[in-house]
Amino acid sequence: MVKILIRHLNLLLAGYSWLGSTLTKQPYSYGMAPAIGIELTNHCNLKCPECAAGSGLMKRGRGFMELSLFDRILSELRPYLYNLNLYFQGEPLMHPSFPLFIRKSRGIHSIISTNGHYLSPENCESILQSGLSKLIISLDGTDQSTYSAYRVNGNIEKALQGIKNFGEHL
Repeated sequence: MVKILIRHLNLLLAGYSWLGSTLTKQPYSYGMAPAIGIELTNHCNLKCPECAAGSGLMKRGRGFMELSLFDRILSELRPYLYNLNLYFQGEPLMHPSFPLFIRKSRGIHSIISTNGHYLSPENCESILQSGLSKLIISLDGTDQSTYSAYRVNGNIEKALQGIKNFGEHL
């Protein structure tokens, strides 16, 4: 009960911060973030031109988030969080331990966005058993030519098979 009250009170404080900052044009910051994004990896199998990771514009090194860092972040922020995005510049399913991150996020509305290339039957089963709240699968086109105009090095058939795999595990 107390945890729910903390989460709701924090949301009110965050809303008050936004409203106060908007009305006064001065920065206000009360409470903790009710939603965060965590990048599990900035590795990706595609070369999308609008993405810093895919286009080669990313200046920072490539890597995978350590599970211990994720645990520390969640231990501090879990009481305040309503939403957790587990993606940013990379393909989160490329992280060798991605199912563990999702399982550790249970109780928080968690989201992953993927290009679909790694939605093997095993990964689909793992995702469905993990407690993930929302899976976004990006499919930018209806044929290989259109698809690969943005998803450079992508294979529309592989993405479609990933979607089919996921559907078969529902």
